[in-house]
Amino acid sequence: MPFWDLLKLSLQTFRTHKMRSFLTALGIIVGVMTVISIVSLIQGMNQEVERQISSLGSNSIFVQKVAWGMGHVDFEELGHRPDLTLDDARALARLPSVDKVAPQRSRQISRIIYQGEKVTSVNVLGATPEVRVTGNYKVESGRFINSDDNRRKRPVCLAGGYIVDNLFPEENPIGKRIDIRGHRFTIVGVLERKGSFLGQSQDNLIITPLLTFSKYFPLPRSRRGRIFRSLSIQVTPKKGARVDAVIDEIRELIRRRHGLGY
Repeated sequence: MPFWDLLKLSLQTFRTHKMRSFLTALGIIVGVMTVISIVSLIQGMNQEVERQISSLGSNSIFVQKVAWGMGHVDFEELGHRPDLTLDDARALARLPSVDKVAPQRSRQISRIIYQGEKVTSVNVLGATPEVRVTGNYKVESGRFINSDDNRRKRPVCLAGGYIVDNLFPEENPIGKRIDIRGHRFTIVGVLERKGSFLGQSQDNLIITPLLTFSKYFPLPRSRRGRIFRSLSIQVTPKKGARVDAVIDEIRELIRRRHGLGY
């Protein structure tokens, strides 16, 4: 049937069945808008997930004694695994495919205090200055920790936005001294906000030099506590390096250094 005849027939049908035609058109419009909304929602969710993952450190590789997300923990078996050390971190830094290496330890502190005000359940991270790159941390004000801070075990720290909001709502936190488990730490920098990751705030955070952390927050000496005394080592590959290939190199190096089989 010619196009103009089809158009004429369609107009006649529309005039004869106005309500049915209106509902059909409405259904098509709603269906198209629903598809567009779903696609936009999925794209938005993908972008948010990518943002949260990148906030952890783009292409970062974590080398740990205890794997993330372990279900049943066999403490007897873990106790026989060798600890990761600063010498391991130095060896990793010499790999040609590795850009930055940041050995680190962390623990959750029940509270930190400033002039009677407190913030609870604070994550305290002790790391070398390279964590600024491996962990994708940016400084909003002040400065980052440096090698001299670490070597001298200075009681200095950077504070996340959540801590600043709650302890210093109307004053500059730089130079202020906060109480962390009875120890006085001077804030030398404020971190840019990262938001949350999997529902957990990344801004309820204190970063100290690694050797400072080891001095002021010794890990438990119990049998189970010794399992978690090992360092974690965060590694950033060089630009252009294949992450899976770098992981294989790291695994081979660590196992060889500790006399483990393949």
